[in-house]
Amino acid sequence: MLNREYQPVKIVTFKDGTDEYGQKRKVIKSEWTTDMVVKINTQINVNDPRYVDCDYIGITKETGIKDSDVCCFDGKQCNIKCIIPSGKYNQIIMTLVAKNE
Repeated sequence: MLNREYQPVKIVTFKDGTDEYGQKRKVIKSEWTTDMVVKINTQINVNDPRYVDCDYIGITKETGIKDSDVCCFDGKQCNIKCIIPSGKYNQIIMTLVAKNE
C-alpha cells in the first residue's frame, strides 16, 4: 500500500564553511534524492513531545538521513526535527521552513 504513495524527495546536507567574503556560513555538502511517503500532521494536541510543532511526517526506508538535513518536496522546504526508526522503515518528523510556489 505504501508503494503507491512514494514520491521523490530531495535531501540536502550542509556543512560549515565560508562564503566569498570569508564569513562563516552553512554550505551545501551534498544533495540526493530518495523515495518517501509524506503526510500532513493534523493533530494539534499530542502527548509525545517529538510531535510538537510537527507539520509533516515522512516514512522511508532510507537510513542515511540525519536530523541536520533539509527535506525538499512539492515546492516545500522542511527541517528534519527527529528520526524515529521502527523496523525497516524510518519515521521522519519535519517542520515547514519555506514554500516555493
